[in-house]
Amino acid sequence: MVSLILINVLVVLYFGMFALLIGFTDSIIQVFVLTTVSFYRKALCTFCFIIAAIHECGLFVTAYGSIVVSGFLDNQLARTSAVWCKLRYCLISSLCAASSVCGYLATIDQCLTTSQNVRFRHWSSMKHAYQVSLSRVIIWWLHDTIWLYYQEKSPIT
Repeated sequence: MVSLILINVLVVLYFGMFALLIGFTDSIIQVFVLTTVSFYRKALCTFCFIIAAIHECGLFVTAYGSIVVSGFLDNQLARTSAVWCKLRYCLISSLCAASSVCGYLATIDQCLTTSQNVRFRHWSSMKHAYQVSLSRVIIWWLHDTIWLYYQEKSPIT
């Protein structure tokens, strides 16, 4: 009779490897298509989608990669290294937040581009896309880096 632990390990290995390969490949193909096809390079929101896809690549490697590696090694990396445990959480939360924000910025850019108001259409420029995307990504990375520092602090002291 097969034990539940063995079934759990096999599900983690096969599903985790499948999710890692499909997600990472999908994000790489998305970056490749958005950067090589000239039709997509003309749209301003594509820049935000490229940043989101790059962050999703890192998210898949960080989130599913460590699960698959711990399944193969039969040892959880988060239990052996406190640094990796904190860094993994920091990377997952910042990559996920930055990816989501870039998707939202692409949607806002499309609303600005199709607006009837000239002032709103003026805000939809590549200069603004660079500035807003970069500032939001930096904010999320700093937010989670500060969390790394204060995570060990006791609320009493």
